[in-house]
Amino acid sequence: MRTRAETADLLLFSGTRFACKVQRFITRSRFGTPAVLPLPDHVAMLLRYQDGRLYLLEATNNEGVAISEWNEEAAKDYQTIYKEIVYRPLQLRRTYQLVTRLEKFLKVLSDVKKLG
Repeated sequence: MRTRAETADLLLFSGTRFACKVQRFITRSRFGTPAVLPLPDHVAMLLRYQDGRLYLLEATNNEGVAISEWNEEAAKDYQTIYKEIVYRPLQLRRTYQLVTRLEKFLKVLSDVKKLG
């Protein structure tokens, strides 16, 4: 996944905490084939930087919307809180205009966090 992931691809997470289980029960949302994959309770968008590094854009309980590097160490940390992590490539033409708009959005997001 790390080598083929592109900007705007998604990671779907299924947590192990009780609150995660309650959320999955209430929303009854599913991804993939229900018999094979668990219910998601967290989603992150992947961002591939020009230098090749991979980052996650996600909303968290503690930090609000955050961007963090997705490397082997981060993947191990996530595997302790989530019982399942599923990669879903987004079928999308990643045009210069799309990437530019996303970068502008991320800059605004970063500026807002600095003010808060």
